[in-house]
Amino acid sequence: FDVILTNPPFGKKIVVKGEPILSQFDLGYKWKRDKETKTLSKTAKLHDDQPPQILFLERCLQLLKPGGRLGIVLPEAVFGMPTYEYVVTWIQQRAKIRGVVSMPEALFKTSGKGGTHAKVCVLFVENTKAKKGEDYEIFMADVKWCGHDSRANPTYRKDKSGKLVLLDEVPTVYEKWSSIMGTW
Repeated sequence: FDVILTNPPFGKKIVVKGEPILSQFDLGYKWKRDKETKTLSKTAKLHDDQPPQILFLERCLQLLKPGGRLGIVLPEAVFGMPTYEYVVTWIQQRAKIRGVVSMPEALFKTSGKGGTHAKVCVLFVENTKAKKGEDYEIFMADVKWCGHDSRANPTYRKDKSGKLVLLDEVPTVYEKWSSIMGTW
């Protein structure tokens, strides 16, 4: 594929188990840090289970043509917890991270019982391996407002003139992306 845009299933209770599936993925294996070089590398030992979004990320990159682009919604923990450092290492070994946009918690929590409280980000990846030592732009943004609160009520505020304005930073982030990264 030239482009994949996806929001894989994720949650605390959803896991992928079993050697036949996990062994198909580099990210199905445990990773270990070399004491001398401090680098992470894949071991021969499989995880007992793995969150589906991690394997989904790998499968998406497998399905992309060289130079193809991926936009994927992932829990923010993948980029902030040391437990998942190997995932970022794996991505960096195979592709260019072009952007990470943190989204507000209210984005997927739009009703009393439905939705999720997961803090997510959108990862943008180009299926092009960076040359050793290559510097390239990575767009970063933190969206605070997505146009609604956790009960799906629009988030309006009055501007200085008293006019109601919808608090939605998503279009602004897109404009900033375009001005820095161009069309993607």
